[in-house]
Amino acid sequence: MSKQLVYDFPKVSAEEWMDVVRKDLKSTNYDQLKWIIDDDILLEPIVTDVEKLDLNINKEWESQSTLCINGKTPNKTILEALNNGIGALAFKAFESIEEYQVILENVNQLYISWQIKLSNTAEYEMIKSYFAKETDITFQFTTIPDSELVKDILNNFNHSKFAFDTNFESNKYSDNIVRIIDSTHQFIQKMNEAGIEPNLLLDKIVFETKLGKEYLIEIGYLRALHLVWKNYSTMFGKTSSAAKIVVGYDKSNLTGDPNYNLIRLTTFTMSAILGSSYKIYCNNFDENINENIEATRLSNNIQMILNMESYFNYVTDPTAGSYFIDAVTQKLTKKSWEKLTNLLG
Repeated sequence: MSKQLVYDFPKVSAEEWMDVVRKDLKSTNYDQLKWIIDDDILLEPIVTDVEKLDLNINKEWESQSTLCINGKTPNKTILEALNNGIGALAFKAFESIEEYQVILENVNQLYISWQIKLSNTAEYEMIKSYFAKETDITFQFTTIPDSELVKDILNNFNHSKFAFDTNFESNKYSDNIVRIIDSTHQFIQKMNEAGIEPNLLLDKIVFETKLGKEYLIEIGYLRALHLVWKNYSTMFGKTSSAAKIVVGYDKSNLTGDPNYNLIRLTTFTMSAILGSSYKIYCNNFDENINENIEATRLSNNIQMILNMESYFNYVTDPTAGSYFIDAVTQKLTKKSWEKLTNLLG
């Protein structure tokens, strides 16, 4: 005779749950347990209904460990980093073709991906002469580029992508999301006026943002960015691929204590991976890697351990179903989308 293992639980109203909660809290004020983010988004400490969220992330999603280099970075340092698991290189465009040849000597262009900040057309011409057509390059701009340059990039690099400096970091996550999407909207709008269809660009957009100390909230922040981008792309009759988010950390969060830095870099990396980021910086732009080589090494090793030993990349959207993170994601998405639609009119 089989034994029933699952039983129907009696339905309990929210009011009945709250009576139990207040009784267990005794003299503690229930309102003290509420979380507030972005000044006016309120998160309740008990589970309420949260809709199922689809971030549109495929199972092959993988975060790449990214090393920022410059004209002073030794070729030996770059090759060692690549051998130790670095999957992408990021840098400001070099000033001469000789710099590319010396600094990137013996680096297999097609084996990794690249993120290059461009300032002018002459820098692009050097990139075009040095890199192969099949190289995966994200071209990063401080302002919206000329449409003719964009057309040339699309014609000469099959795996080209585009990123933009927003030069904006707010303590409100929703404001950051709006500014990131709005800068992309301006780019797509200008290119559309020049005859470049939005659907040719939607899957080629790369976003860049920074994370701080709010581990769980920042997972929700990244997931909300995915959802707002998904909503935005439907305006053009298409659901684009998952948002490609490059994540960096604020080095002011690090101290002279290596043990503290280890914990901080671990939580930062976990937030980035669990939030389904595209690439994770091991160090920051505008700094000499040799001046911060220990933190860079730690960051790369942490990413390798989380991905290859803890299997963080083996699960698509691993935090789905977590009440707190889903609630943060849902509320940030709603608020950001309202702000964005008001801004775009």
